[in-house]
Parts: sequence; structure tokens; C-alpha cells
Amino acid sequence: MPLTERWTEVTRGLRHVVLGSHHFAPFTYRGMIEFLAKIQDKLNYLGDQLLERQQAANQLIYDLLIHPESTQNLPTSLAETIQLEQ
Repeated sequence: MPLTERWTEVTRGLRHVVLGSHHFAPFTYRGMIEFLAKIQDKLNYLGDQLLERQQAANQLIYDLLIHPESTQNLPTSLAETIQLEQ
């Protein structure tokens, strides 16, 4: 994802979420695509101040991406992924 213009805060927030979750992202690929489609319209209204924009982006990441996915029982290890696919 780009680290420029209006995507800066969202990109930073997503990198923080993924890096903090060990080896597996806490969301599905489909969830990520749906999230990007939803958030594109909201990027212009995150706020004026840098800290305000980052907090708003983090809240959107949680509300639109992480929280819906956390209600699903996603695999957190390679063994769980293999078992789920079988």
C-alpha cells in the first residue's frame, strides 16, 4: 500500500496490526479487499491534525476490518490453517 497522501495513516495502522500479530494477519484477504473499498471514501474525513488522523485511521481499521474478522474463528498457526483447509 502507498505511504503517501491520504493513505499514510491507514498504511501505518495496517502495518502495525500485521507486524504485531506474529506471522499471520488477523484478517482474511477478502476482508482486506472489502475494507479497502469501504475506507476509500472515508479517507478525506479523518481529520486535520496528524495525531487525530492516525487515531481515526486506527479506529476505522479496528471497526471495519479487525472486529468483524475477530468474530470468526480464523487459524493462528500453520497447523490450524492446514486443518481448516482439509
